Amino acid sequence: MEEDLKKTMERVEGEVKKLRSELVPYRAAAARSHNKAIINDDEALLEVPAANGEVPPDFPKTRGAVKALNGQQLKNLLEAYGVKEIMRETQARRMQLGPVLGIKQA
Repeated sequence: MEEDLKKTMERVEGEVKKLRSELVPYRAAAARSHNKAIINDDEALLEVPAANGEVPPDFPKTRGAVKALNGQQLKNLLEAYGVKEIMRETQARRMQLGPVLGIKQA
C-alpha cells in the first residue's frame, strides 16, 4: 500500500513538472507583454523565465535597473536566456536584452 502511494506521488510530481515546463513559453510571453507597457524607469518589470523555467537570479527589478546594468551583468543575463552575444559593447548588449525582457530600448 505504501509503495503504491509512493509510485502515485512520483507519477503526479512528474506530471506537474511536465505541465510547468509546458507553461514556460506562456509565462514568458505574458511577462514580456506586461513589460512592453512600462515607460517609467521606476516601474516594476515582471520576471521573464528562461527556457528552463527559472528566472535568472540577477533579473533587473525595474526598467531603470536595466539601464544601470554593466557589461558583465548584461552578458550574464544574455547567457541565462540563451542569447548569443552579437557585440561586446554594453549598449549593444542592452539592445539585445530589451526584446528578451519585453522592454522598449532602455
